[in-house]
Amino acid sequence: MDAGSLEAVVAMEDRNQILCTQGEDFEEGIAAFLQKRPPRYAGR
Repeated sequence: MDAGSLEAVVAMEDRNQILCTQGEDFEEGIAAFLQKRPPRYAGR
């Protein structure tokens, strides 16, 4: 992928990481880790 500059790549990565934290699966992953159990992902 050609992003044009390092700043563009960093901005794209920042956006993608923010999007990854918005779903229910992210919350389930954190809860499972804290409760020391396997996660039960719903695919959302």
